[in-house]
Amino acid sequence: MHPLLECGRDDLVRALLDDHARLSRGSFFWEAEWLVYLLRTGRLDLAREFQGLPG
Repeated sequence: MHPLLECGRDDLVRALLDDHARLSRGSFFWEAEWLVYLLRTGRLDLAREFQGLPG
């Protein structure tokens, strides 16, 4: 998903995260790495949304 964000496709990333959260019963195995990436790139809105997802 990193490349999608770099290309400005935040909308597609949000859709993918929503689908994964809806279909997955487990947790995101890459949660810490993903949050660090979002924070380092200044995407605080996506970081907040990601933390609010179930799982």
